[in-house]
Formats: sequence, C-alpha cells, structure tokens
Amino acid sequence: MTTLSTHAADLGALDDIVALPEEGVSGVLAGRKGGAMERERLRRALASLGPGSVLGVDARTAEFMNFSFADECFRVLAQDLSAGEAEDRYVVLIVSTGEQEDLIEEIQVSLERKKLAMFLAEASYEGSAEVRIVGMFPDYLAHTLASVRPGDTNETLAERLDLNLTTCSNRTDRLAKLRLVRKRRRQGGLGYKQFEFFPVLQDAEPSTSKSE
Repeated sequence: MTTLSTHAADLGALDDIVALPEEGVSGVLAGRKGGAMERERLRRALASLGPGSVLGVDARTAEFMNFSFADECFRVLAQDLSAGEAEDRYVVLIVSTGEQEDLIEEIQVSLERKKLAMFLAEASYEGSAEVRIVGMFPDYLAHTLASVRPGDTNETLAERLDLNLTTCSNRTDRLAKLRLVRKRRRQGGLGYKQFEFFPVLQDAEPSTSKSE
C-alpha cells in the first residue's frame, strides 16, 4: 500500500458519501452475492452524480469483510471504471485510521490481482484524511501522481519530472485509467489536441489539519 506525499484531503469537498454497509444493516460484509449487491448500489450512486464528481464510500462502520465480498464489490467496480464506466466520476474509500487493517488487506489483495488501484482515505478526525492508494501502485506512479499540479500537460509534467514525453504520457494515461487523476482535452496553442491533468481530491486547508 502506498501513502501519497500530499496534504490531507478534504472529505467535506466530496460530492456525496455513501455508507457501506447501509445504516441498520449488519457490519459483517461477506460473500460474492453481498458484494455484488453493494457494488450495484455504488454504481447507482455514481450514475446519479454529475460529471467530475467524487463519491466517498464510508466503510468506517464495517466490522468484517472477507475476500469474496471485497473482490466482487471493489475489484469489479475498479475494473469497470478502468474500462470506462461512469465516465469522469471518481471513488474514494473511507476507513478509520489504524482500526480496519484486516478489511483493507482484503481489498488490497483483490485489487492487486488485477493490477488495479483506488483512493483510500484514513479519517481519524472530521473534515480531512490522510490519502493512501490501495492495490497495485508502483513508486514511480505514486511520484508522478503526487507531482500533478492543476492544469499540467504531459509536456510540463515531463519537464518537471525530467522524463521523456512518451514515458510521462504512459504514466498519466495509466493514472487517468485508474481514476486517480482527472484528464481533460483542450486545444493546444498550435492547433493540436492536448490534455491537461488535475488532482481528483481537494487538499484540506491548513486550519483543518490534525496538527491543530
């Protein structure tokens, strides 16, 4: 698992937060049938949001999750998003800091098997959370993701990271496919098509940081 070298993310900036499990439902999340049902609920929540939206999946009340549930819910959802479903919409899983490592491990293994990854926010206080990546996420992608500034192009990012343009483009394409960075097309200055990149999650203001 990878911790990003960024500021704490502002959970208050998420467009919607869905509880997993639903209120009043057992906190024991097990089996492929249950995982498929919850995945469909998350898909509906994503579909109800507008383009550019970020959905939080709050699993802080979950007491147990087995691999079958994690694989059917999160791995299949991440795979479908990577394939283009729910275009320009993003997901962040929210867990309790230091209290749900067993649950995180099941999700980690299920995503790793298919070379997938997703945002994981560990929230120990209201409003902000430390952001990690759960799944398969090599250090070079983590470094690239942490380096993205709003409005970066592959040219500007490649220059900042001292990479050749093809390598940088491959990295940003992968990040965009994983829904870990926003990718927008614009017309370049010489008339050619160019892409700009933006962070998915909004940084928390210093006033909301844990150091207060």
